[in-house]
Amino acid sequence: MKRLFAVLLVLTFVATPFVLAEGPAAPAPVAKEKPDLKEVTVNGTLTKEDEKNAKGEMTTDYIVTDSEGTRYKLPKQKDKEQAATAALVGKNVTLVAKGTDDGGKFRVKKIVSLAENNPDEAAAPAATPAATK
Repeated sequence: MKRLFAVLLVLTFVATPFVLAEGPAAPAPVAKEKPDLKEVTVNGTLTKEDEKNAKGEMTTDYIVTDSEGTRYKLPKQKDKEQAATAALVGKNVTLVAKGTDDGGKFRVKKIVSLAENNPDEAAAPAATPAATK
């Protein structure tokens, strides 16, 4: 019995500092509010810009420039998507994107669609059915 009492006494002295050292629980992290994404549709020319970043690595940026000269930098894409985008460089495209408006400058966060404009469709009048007698 004396041994049991001695073991409990030692455990109490050893465990007490650990229990008291925990202190109050940390407050729950506050979730950042996600900005509302606005959808825009832009017609313009797709260009590709290669440049070195701060680490000296080559980076590729794809940019759609509309008729007013406003530039819409596309976000980084997966390899398969980037290959499809690269095929449209130098062509007139329609970009549908979601993003944020930061002080008058629209920042593209997500590409909804990117497709080449067909100049023949815009110039040709709509076909009318032949008149029947």
